[in-house]
Amino acid sequence: MNPNQKDEKVIVARHFDNSRSGVEKQGLEITIGKLTDVKLNELKHLLENANLFNQGTDFWGKPLVRSNFLDDTININEYFHGHGMLTNEDLFDGVKDREGHSTDNWDFSDINNDKISIPDKGLFIINFRFEDLYFYAEGNFPKNNNISENNFQVVGLTSRVNLTCKNNFVFPFFVEILESVSINGKKLVRNELKEEAGGLIYYSTQIIYKDGHIVGWLGTNNDAHFSPFDSMLLTNGESELPLVNTYPKSNNKLFCICPFLMQLDKNLYNNAVKDLLKKI
Repeated sequence: MNPNQKDEKVIVARHFDNSRSGVEKQGLEITIGKLTDVKLNELKHLLENANLFNQGTDFWGKPLVRSNFLDDTININEYFHGHGMLTNEDLFDGVKDREGHSTDNWDFSDINNDKISIPDKGLFIINFRFEDLYFYAEGNFPKNNNISENNFQVVGLTSRVNLTCKNNFVFPFFVEILESVSINGKKLVRNELKEEAGGLIYYSTQIIYKDGHIVGWLGTNNDAHFSPFDSMLLTNGESELPLVNTYPKSNNKLFCICPFLMQLDKNLYNNAVKDLLKKI
C-alpha cells in the first residue's frame, strides 16, 4: 500500500429546488412498459363508466381525488425504471445542497446521460411519479496527500427520457433525472434513508404512446402540474400538450385527463376522455 495514500470519505448531496411548483426538493420515479390488453381494457372500462378517479385522502387526512389504477401503473416497468433527482442538465450551477451534506473535497467534472427513447411499435405507458428526494451518495476513495484538496472529479450519471414522437411537440421536450455519480468509474452508493426520510409522494402523470404517437395524457394531480410539465400551462391553469400531425386526425391539443381538469372544465375533461377512447 502506498504510504502517501489514504481512504477519504466523499459525500455528494444535491437537491433540485422547484419552489415555484411548490416542491423544494423534487425527485421523480419514472417507469416505462407495455400496456397489455388486460390493462388497456381495464382503463377503457374505467373511462367509459367515469370510474377512473375516486375520493380519498392525502398524507394529512384531507380529502383528495385519487386513482388506484393510475397509481398502480408505476409497476409497469419492464422497458425502463429510473429513480432520482429532477435536473435540467445543469448540475454545475442549477442545483443546490441547502442542508450542507456534501463534503468539500470534490467537483463536478462531467455529465453522462443515458437517452431513453420510446419504441415506434406497440402501446406503451410512461409513468412519472413526483416526490420529495434529496440526492445523497457516498463512498470512500484513496487520495494522494500530495495533490490539492479538491482533487476528486465527480461525473454525474443521468437518465433522459425523450418525449419525441411522430406527432412532434411544437417544442422539444425531455425529462432528465440524476440517478448516480461516479469517481474514476466507481459509483458512489446512494443512501435511500437520507434521501427520502420524511419525503412525500405528490402525484403521478402518465403519457400513452401508440406506434410512436402520443395518444393520451393522464394524471392524478388535484392542482396544477409540477415542473417540467408546468411549462405547458395555459393562462387559465389547465395543461395541454401542443401537438402537430395528431393521430388520428383530431384536436391538435392534448389535455391531461386528471382531477384538476375535471374540476376546472368538465366539458373539456369529457372531450379529452372521448378523444382518448377513440385513439386506443
